[in-house]
Amino acid sequence: MHLGSLFRRLLICTLTVGILAGCQNQQNASNTKLNVVATTGMLADLTTNICGEHCEVTALMGPGVDPHLYKPTAGDLEKIQSADLVVYGGLHLEGRMTDILESLGEKSFSAGESIPKNLILSTDGQPDPHIWHNPTLWQEVGTALAKKLTDMRGKSISMHVVNNWKAYQSELKELDAEVENSLQQIPEKSRIIVTAHDAFEYYGKQYNLQVLGIQGTNTVTEASAQTIVQLADTIASKKIKAIFVETSVNPATIRALQKAVQDRNWEVKIGGELFSDALGANGTPEATYIGMIRHNTNTIANALK
Repeated sequence: MHLGSLFRRLLICTLTVGILAGCQNQQNASNTKLNVVATTGMLADLTTNICGEHCEVTALMGPGVDPHLYKPTAGDLEKIQSADLVVYGGLHLEGRMTDILESLGEKSFSAGESIPKNLILSTDGQPDPHIWHNPTLWQEVGTALAKKLTDMRGKSISMHVVNNWKAYQSELKELDAEVENSLQQIPEKSRIIVTAHDAFEYYGKQYNLQVLGIQGTNTVTEASAQTIVQLADTIASKKIKAIFVETSVNPATIRALQKAVQDRNWEVKIGGELFSDALGANGTPEATYIGMIRHNTNTIANALK
């Protein structure tokens, strides 16, 4: 056989093997689940509903954990380092982790950055990070996250992500209407939520409720005695029926506020527990975002109607 002909055959064989190997590697990469780390349960739940079986989702913070005060462990940092994508709240929600999360670049997704700036609420010049309490804003986050996931994997999962997101977005729209309907039973004079910290402003704005908190939009600063006195005066004068503890915040300040109101000859009850910054325990309805919002709404409506 002529040497030139033999060389050409060897070259073709080599290229063919290389192409087949490349296709196999690409297929393997497409079939491999994305390793996604989410800081909070709400973000983990959203990612799971959008990405489905194509992602392995891990939440760093479990039930009852306050993200404002959370300090990452060595294990958390290892998970972040090895993740394909890190989904976080932003807007300084994860106070002690902010610098780490903002340094991740393209392998990260910030929920706060997906919301138009004119829709971000602020207190004393600081952005309010509790955007998930408004299901309409949560849809903005979901749309941006779905795009991020499809950009990372392309055609291999794009149709699954699009279909998953359309289905889940429909559930969020139904949830928004359900909450609106449930809260209509609260009389106008009773539409005031008092909580341990100011986490429900987005919820209040969406559903026409006034929100008062002992602490501000984060729990880093201590509750002041002056704030408790002022709130006690307001509750007694307006004859507010109930105040609420939060699952991720020490109930001591709410108990102190209740006592201060009682000293003003008004009996205010503890209306129940609200899930503000964390989902409920695994296996409970409140372990999902929709279950959390539904629980909060039912608790508020039943206490204030």
